[in-house]
Amino acid sequence: MIPNFYYAIRRRYRRLFPYHAVTQPTPDVDEEDLIRVILRDFPSQQFDTVMSVLREYGTEKWEGARARVYLACLKLANGNVDKLREQTKRAKQDFRDVLAGAEYPGYCRAGMFRVRELPRR
Repeated sequence: MIPNFYYAIRRRYRRLFPYHAVTQPTPDVDEEDLIRVILRDFPSQQFDTVMSVLREYGTEKWEGARARVYLACLKLANGNVDKLREQTKRAKQDFRDVLAGAEYPGYCRAGMFRVRELPRR
C-alpha cells in the first residue's frame, strides 16, 4: 500500500513540476582576451609579473578551466598585484571560490546563512 502511494505522489509531483535542466553560461576566454584585460588593468611594466603570478595556477592536473580562473583572478584583483597573488593562492586551494566571487558577486556579498541562525522550529 505505501509503495503505491509513494509512486503516485511522485508521478503527480513530476507532472506538476517537470524537471528542466538549467544551463549556466560561462565565459569563453582565450589568451588574447587575457592579454587585453591585463594591459587594461595593470601598468605595462607589470605584465611579466602578472603573467608569472597567474601561471602559478594550473600546474596541477586537477586545476582546470585555467583561462576562466585567470580572468576571475584578474577581476577580483582590480589592478593590484598583491591581491592577484592572494586570489591565485585562493584559486589553488579551490578555484570555485574565485569563480563564485568574480561571476556571482551579489550572491557572495550576501553570504550563506548559518545553521545556528535558523529558528529551532
